[in-house]
Amino acid sequence: MGKINIENITKAANKAAQSAYELKLVPKRQQIRCDQIEYHPKNRFAKHDDEQSIRDLADDIENNGLISPIAVNDRGGVYRLLSGERRFRATLLLHKEVVDCNVYYHLDNATEMRILYAANLEVRKYSSSEILTFYKEFYAVLKRQIDSGQYNGVKHELIILKKLLMQIDYPADPVQEMLNSLNQFR
Repeated sequence: MGKINIENITKAANKAAQSAYELKLVPKRQQIRCDQIEYHPKNRFAKHDDEQSIRDLADDIENNGLISPIAVNDRGGVYRLLSGERRFRATLLLHKEVVDCNVYYHLDNATEMRILYAANLEVRKYSSSEILTFYKEFYAVLKRQIDSGQYNGVKHELIILKKLLMQIDYPADPVQEMLNSLNQFR
């Protein structure tokens, strides 16, 4: 009987785990009933959305359809909103029963937060203090996932973080220090 090679078994198991993790990150496009969707409890990005902009968006959706689906995480039949809160609110104004969604399945909280940050940080305008706060939070989420081996595809997120830092109206030294801290993820 041959020797059991634990190192090869471990590598194969890690590769299978990574493949399974990556499959969770491939959303499936489907229509979800609006009453099954819940707002993400940690989404602070929508706080600047005003009712008029949502009504305007509802008019646009009514005339042109929902061009970009919202993104949700299936948490066992309850769908947590990750991206598209304005679009979802506009859909509700139109009294729609279903909405087009990109559905992720059983993402952990850290991955939800990473997607929430990635989806919102590039599309809205923030004050320098908000940018700095969001940067620190997003950086912490990425670092935890990278350190734990859960995530290694940081290129897009690094670009987002660097763009954020370039918008900050703060002294150059702390911003440069933060930019340098991103280099460890290359």
